[in-house]
Order: sequence, then structure tokens, then C-alpha cells
Amino acid sequence: MGSLETSIFCVVDIETTGGSASKDKICEIGFVLTSMTEVLHTAETYVDPGIPIPSSVSAIHHIVDADVQGAPRDFPYGIKLPPRDCYVAHHCAFDSSFLPALSKKPWLCTARLARRVFPDLKSYGNQFLRYELKLEVEFTTGSQPHRALPDALVTAALLRRLLENLPSDAPRELNQLIAWSWEPRLLVKCRFGNKHKGKLWSEVPLDYLQWMDEKCATLDVDTRFTVEHYLGKSI
Repeated sequence: MGSLETSIFCVVDIETTGGSASKDKICEIGFVLTSMTEVLHTAETYVDPGIPIPSSVSAIHHIVDADVQGAPRDFPYGIKLPPRDCYVAHHCAFDSSFLPALSKKPWLCTARLARRVFPDLKSYGNQFLRYELKLEVEFTTGSQPHRALPDALVTAALLRRLLENLPSDAPRELNQLIAWSWEPRLLVKCRFGNKHKGKLWSEVPLDYLQWMDEKCATLDVDTRFTVEHYLGKSI
């Protein structure tokens, strides 16, 4: 992998039969190849998951069993992609967990990168960032959220905006940027609890920090890092 300016990013978005890669399957996949400046190639296809799509899930992405009947089942689902340097997804741990064929490939997470480039936004959901950052996305007629290619196009636009706005300390080499995006960062404001939500982390009481450290096993990497940082300063 080389410089960001010469890298080709393959943005991936999937729709599935549910949220567990151990029991659910992909029912649609979209790919967008993009450089730092423009979309180069797009592709999408239904995928036959081999299991029924629950109505509760169809209500989200509007894909039903009849849509996927006869669709390809195995990666790369009949799609031939041009050469690319890494894969990209919003919350890439989810998408990559459904794509074991790509498990050893480099992945860049736009949700993670957005937290480094634009810290302390109210949300980091794909559609929130689309409107908050006023991303320009060219959709085909009839495109809608929660479908693979439209969501991949949003993620591709988000990626380009993030790369345009990298802070001065961010690496300009792709492999280094991926590693940098996963480094824990020190948060400014607490987002937990009725009493302390909105406070500066430096003002959160020691007993609450200790409670979070002991009880909240599912803390994300940044919150865990911040709690441990201020516990270390306080002790």
C-alpha cells in the first residue's frame, strides 16, 4: 500500500437477513471504487442467502425472498472488480464479519476515521454524517437508504470528505492511516448517565469513573481509554 493520493478504495456495503454473522447471511452487496477525488466504478447485486429473510428485516431494507431467488450465493457474486488497495466500510467490523473471503485484506473504517477527523459530533451514523457534513452524493433514480449501493455511495462520499480534512498529525500513507484510525483517542465530554452527561471528562467524579471501569465491560475503545486516562490522573 502506498500514498493516499494514489490509492484506490473499494467501499463495501451489505444488506443481510439479520445482525449475526454466525447465523445470518448477505442478501445484497454494493461496491464503489473511489479515489480521493472521484467515483471510479460501481457494482451491486442481490445475493441468495439460502435462508428466509425475516419480515422484520425486510421492513428495513425492503428486500424480500422473491428478490433474491436465483441470485448468486458465493463471493465475489459474479462481480469482477478493478484492482483496489483496501476495502472500506462504515463500521467495517460488521461488513467484514460477513465476508470471510476478505478477512485477511486491509480494511478502513469510516465510522472510526470520522471520530478522529471530526471529534465530538452528536452522532456518527452514515446518514447523519451525510447531512451533517453536507455530502454530495449522486444516486440512481429510486435509490433509498438501507440498500447496499446507495449506502456505499454515501460511505464513499464520506471517505473522500474525511481524507480531504485529515488533521496535520494523520499519516498520508494508507497502511499507516488505517493503524492511526484505530488508535484510541481521548474524549472531551462524557456521553453517559443523566447526572454527568455533557460534562468534561476531567470534571467527572472519581467514583463514577471507577464504576464505569468496573461495571461497563462493553465500553468502546475510546471511552475505555478516556476512563483509564482520568483514573490514572486521579489516583
